[in-house]
Amino acid sequence: MELSCMKKPTLTKSAFIAKRIETEGNGVYSVSCGDVDRKQTLLTSKRASTNRDAAQQSFLIGLLVNNGFLVKLKKLYKRGKTTKQLFVIESIWKEGINCFNIDLIGNIPGDKKVKRRNIDATTNHVMLQIAGDYCSLSYDVKKGKTSSKSYQMERINSANTRGKIFDSKMIQIIGTEINQNLASWITSSGLEIHPNDFRICKYYNI
Repeated sequence: MELSCMKKPTLTKSAFIAKRIETEGNGVYSVSCGDVDRKQTLLTSKRASTNRDAAQQSFLIGLLVNNGFLVKLKKLYKRGKTTKQLFVIESIWKEGINCFNIDLIGNIPGDKKVKRRNIDATTNHVMLQIAGDYCSLSYDVKKGKTSSKSYQMERINSANTRGKIFDSKMIQIIGTEINQNLASWITSSGLEIHPNDFRICKYYNI
């Protein structure tokens, strides 16, 4: 019986490579990859984190404005190109009473970058306190990573104010839209957002 020679199978490369997917939180995922890709993944993750913080900051600014507060923002020293804008809040007022002033924060530790992160975390904490006291805000905070160099940023998972519930997705959407508006309105002198500004309040009257 004559045996026929079988051809050696041709190997082809698959377009799909199995890689581990890691959860960063709040709908952000990263893929385990090589050193170069890992740096890019880390950068993307940091940008997503900054965007979330900027959206939350703008959401809280809007919530205060919707409840009769005046919020003053300092001028931008650097405008964000790849991320949403985190603003420096100069002061917060309610019916002529100064509820917050950045000059009264005191000495903030760290180099320039760490100091800015600490200022952002501090003003975020103050806004949450003011919103809790004056806007009947209750909220659930996501526990993030702690650092010995910088203050922890309190990130909201969900919020409830006077019967209105905002989940993290709604906070992101509303905050992002307000953030874009504030970034377009701010001037070289900064920006004052006056109490009950209809351009802001419309996002909360739902």
